[in-house]
Amino acid sequence: MIDTATNSVLGSVPLGIVQARGIAITPDGARLYVTTFGSNSVKVIDTLSRAVVATVPVASLPIGLDITPDGAFVYVASYLANTVPVINTATNTVVANIAVGGSPQSVQVTPDGTRVFVANSGSGSLSVISTSTNNVVTTISGTPGANALAFTRDGKRAYVTAFFDVKIVDTSSNIVTGSIVFAPLADGHPGAIAITVVGAAAQLTDLTTVVSGLVDVRDGTKTALVAKLTTARDALAIGDVPTACGTTKAFINYVNAQSGEALTISQADELTAEATQIRTVMGCS
Repeated sequence: MIDTATNSVLGSVPLGIVQARGIAITPDGARLYVTTFGSNSVKVIDTLSRAVVATVPVASLPIGLDITPDGAFVYVASYLANTVPVINTATNTVVANIAVGGSPQSVQVTPDGTRVFVANSGSGSLSVISTSTNNVVTTISGTPGANALAFTRDGKRAYVTAFFDVKIVDTSSNIVTGSIVFAPLADGHPGAIAITVVGAAAQLTDLTTVVSGLVDVRDGTKTALVAKLTTARDALAIGDVPTACGTTKAFINYVNAQSGEALTISQADELTAEATQIRTVMGCS
């Protein structure tokens, strides 16, 4: 275990087995779940005592895992069984085994907790599970070598590592909408991915730059938009989040009013989407 303030090791927890693989922590920080594919089990660790308090047998070769936002269930990718065992954290027992695609490597619960996306490396697909029924509701193709995945904070997009690129998935339509290509890696394809969320202040600065660079837009319109973003950024700098939220909402209203007029529809849509994302980061209602 590592102290994030000092980046120093506080201690370790003996698992009694080699080949520990995936790790996930409950939202309250009280329990740590660790897959050990050497023993086909998930170890449950009490983070206060730093001791293993339970061992949950699961289907063959568990790798990735994730926990629902309410901390009630753990979803595990069992690579050789082609299933996702579901662990009830109140009893630390498996309450469901969900058949998915070939060779599932990782699982991620959507931020709203309603679905689980499973990266199936063998079948090159994503299985989408409903957490209310624990059934696969759809399968997304076009992700060869799907290995790891991560969601944007709003859950609208998933980024999935494949053989030589990262696939971008629209989670509302369940369609692959694009990809980010990278040079082949010497030791294979990437096995993990994470998304860094840029702070609201930095996003406001970036959006101001976008507004200032708009083509074929009157200076007066740009000035009005920049003024609203500047007010929001200044308010955020002194911790006045309500004013920042109100001003970004006013920005969106102004943009919508100018859509098809001083702004093209595509320009307005882009600005509205960016401002809405910033409001999400700030926690605006």
